[in-house]
Amino acid sequence: MERSMKKKREKENGSLQKVESIAKIIGAISIPIIGLVVSGLLHFNAEKNRRVQLFAEIMSRRESADSDIRASMFNTLMKEYLGGLSSDNQGKDNIDYLCKKVVFLNLLLSNFQEYFNARPLFEDLYKRIKELEKESSMEKESKKLKALGNDLIKMSKSTAKKQEVMLSRIGVTKTVQLKKNGTKCVLLYDPNADGLKIEGKNGELRDLDENCYGKCRGINGDYTISDEKENQEIINDGKAYYAIEITLEDIKEDEVAVKIALYRDYFKDGVYALRRFVRDGIEFGVSYFDLPYMDNTRLFDGSRFALILRDIPSENWGELEVITFREEFMSLRDRPLFENMLNKLQSGE
Repeated sequence: MERSMKKKREKENGSLQKVESIAKIIGAISIPIIGLVVSGLLHFNAEKNRRVQLFAEIMSRRESADSDIRASMFNTLMKEYLGGLSSDNQGKDNIDYLCKKVVFLNLLLSNFQEYFNARPLFEDLYKRIKELEKESSMEKESKKLKALGNDLIKMSKSTAKKQEVMLSRIGVTKTVQLKKNGTKCVLLYDPNADGLKIEGKNGELRDLDENCYGKCRGINGDYTISDEKENQEIINDGKAYYAIEITLEDIKEDEVAVKIALYRDYFKDGVYALRRFVRDGIEFGVSYFDLPYMDNTRLFDGSRFALILRDIPSENWGELEVITFREEFMSLRDRPLFENMLNKLQSGE
């Protein structure tokens, strides 16, 4: 019995010695490996931080250099454009002088349309052209001035169209034709793109009809669908969109006067529920020289809308462009560069 116990202890001691030997071998091997892994991770993080700092430094220097160049260019162009306001040049408006101002204004718009409102410059220049056209006694000169005024309008329209294309990426654009003293309701959202529906007379769901003519009554003919309590629940729980009622009050040569009323449409589970009046009596002029980057109105949810005068076909009709876009429209020209930088930083390339 004693002999068997002794053999058992010797066996256990041998097993412990084997385990201890194996542990020493593993420890001797694993410590250098762990050291290499930790060193590699530290090196990777250091390299990543270095890349981040490099990208930030490159972007900072690039933006600084670009800002300096643009500032210098802007100052030069504005000095040349506004040179006619100096006392030495007062009263010297002529066709050649006005043509040069049109060229300088075009250069300003081509490079700085996102940074300043050009409408005052457009209106002042157009006014000078028209005044000189009225004073001119020569038919040939009058025709040139009229063509110059039309070129100025075309320039503004072209710039507005380019801005509209950029803003359409984050918004909705709609064309509205209005008769003088006429009114039309315009939805500041795209019901098809958002998958919005309306309940038909028989309870079936159908696409929301964009043709919402006349005043902005509720799409179902009323502002509410039931009692005030249920309406309040929908307002609290439903998703809201905006609609505007446009009234064309007056038409001039290069401008129309409009009156805006604002409404809010509520949808519950993607189905139209009710429309509520928000504000009335917003009056302002819309000219050929309005540009959507600057001439826009901010709504309560942060989104914006702009009205652009496209055409005046006759003395009783006006054609407007309604552009709706989200609030992150600022600095569209530079945003892709920052997105690319962030993507590179995230991917670690």
